[in-house]
Amino acid sequence: RFPGARGSPQLPQGVPKELQGFSLGVLSAAGSSPCATPVLVTVVSYLAANPQGPVASGAMLSAYALGYSLPLAVISAFAGAMPWLQQGSRLGPLIGGAGLLFVGTSLLLGRLGASVSPQVSLVLAASLVMGCLVRGVIEASFTTDP
Repeated sequence: RFPGARGSPQLPQGVPKELQGFSLGVLSAAGSSPCATPVLVTVVSYLAANPQGPVASGAMLSAYALGYSLPLAVISAFAGAMPWLQQGSRLGPLIGGAGLLFVGTSLLLGRLGASVSPQVSLVLAASLVMGCLVRGVIEASFTTDP
């Protein structure tokens, strides 16, 4: 929760569903643009520095757009079929947290460079994640909902 926030943000009553979807898209774009913009600028800069022709340039920009949007579209399409992604599930946050922990640990150990080899970095990250997953599953199996 944010300081001073009172409950979850809500749109005013009577807002059409189309506008609700549009506002969700605007918020999603605002949240993802800091991640997407550097890659898009790199692709456009490469195309500006190395003219490829309209077909190759269009293919590169299409590959960028497809790679950026396809994972989200696939997860969105199958979210209803995956009960571990739905609200109230204990497995979804556990898997998401393990993924974040793995990526963060491997990036941190990768920054250490010469002192830790990439193989050791991946093994350490994987073992840390597995330990946390096992602990989370054990805790979840002994915890009951009120």
